[in-house]
Amino acid sequence: GIAGDIGHVQIARGSDVACPCGNFGCLEALASGPAIARALRELGVAAHSGGDVVDLVKRGNLDAIQAVRQAGRDIGEVLTACVSLMNPSVIAIGGGVVRVGEHLIAGVREVVYRRSTPLATEYLSIVQSVAAEKAAIRGASMLAVEHALAPAGREPVAAHDPGVPAGRDRPAEPILGRGVETAPDHVAVDRLQPCVARRPPEASGEAAQPTPLVGR
Repeated sequence: GIAGDIGHVQIARGSDVACPCGNFGCLEALASGPAIARALRELGVAAHSGGDVVDLVKRGNLDAIQAVRQAGRDIGEVLTACVSLMNPSVIAIGGGVVRVGEHLIAGVREVVYRRSTPLATEYLSIVQSVAAEKAAIRGASMLAVEHALAPAGREPVAAHDPGVPAGRDRPAEPILGRGVETAPDHVAVDRLQPCVARRPPEASGEAAQPTPLVGR
């Protein structure tokens, strides 16, 4: 599944930028590490990967800082829609480029807080994921552990289901579709996927929810 994959949502300013998926203007084609590096090369800055972008930002290269900030704005444009749909209390940004620190997060916050309604952002925090570039590995590990230790998470497959051979069980659907799995009221953010959590219990009157496993 690809639930939560926002990397191929179209961004208005990138209508002429080709994406490896075959479309134009995808968020991944504008705001991923390789995309930022490509934009810097067009400005004459030597950058060939997301790691090069991180190094340039840490050395104070102004072009790199501005490119990262714009990438944050692009991500924020897509996350604004996620905020309206899901009303999260936390968005945790992960992945390798997040190592640039607050420059990326600031761009995300700039757009999300400006374009979302005050009610939707009243309890919203936008933070850097503690898992960072290791989020996918940790999530895959948790998927394996939970699959092995929680047989109740499997459900019988109807006989007419053509997608699964007869006599087999359908594995429980992962919460995110791919990447990272967390507690049921959270969506982890990694590789341009949205990371959301419901409002805190004290704000919504609900009972306390489980602590997220990854991506907090």
